[in-house]
Amino acid sequence: MLLWGVVGLFALLSELEVLPTAWLSPTAEVEYVCQLLCVALTLGSVPVALRLLVLPKVKMQLEKNPACVVKWHKLRLVLMVVPMVFNLAVYYALASTTGPLFCLLISLAAFVFCYPSAYEAEEKSGK
Repeated sequence: MLLWGVVGLFALLSELEVLPTAWLSPTAEVEYVCQLLCVALTLGSVPVALRLLVLPKVKMQLEKNPACVVKWHKLRLVLMVVPMVFNLAVYYALASTTGPLFCLLISLAAFVFCYPSAYEAEEKSGK
């Protein structure tokens, strides 16, 4: 919940113009590079975060030591939060394109499926 709060607070402060917006010059090259980074980061981290726990190496480690599930869930959350914060920062830094906003929405939608429940953590750790 803290992660949603940080993203929401950042967006709210930017919308209220407490934080500066449009501070990056929107030249064609800058927009292209920023949008490319947003798309690459989103498409690189979201599928990995969603499929992390079923990768063979991770699955084998979880079978050997179920208590390390918390470590893997934290990694999944980091893989989801980094593109969210980056996309939000780029969206407000450029303020002239909606590409980063769409990447942010993809990350937020995927985050719903990636957020670990207390029941899942207890079940896998054997508590």
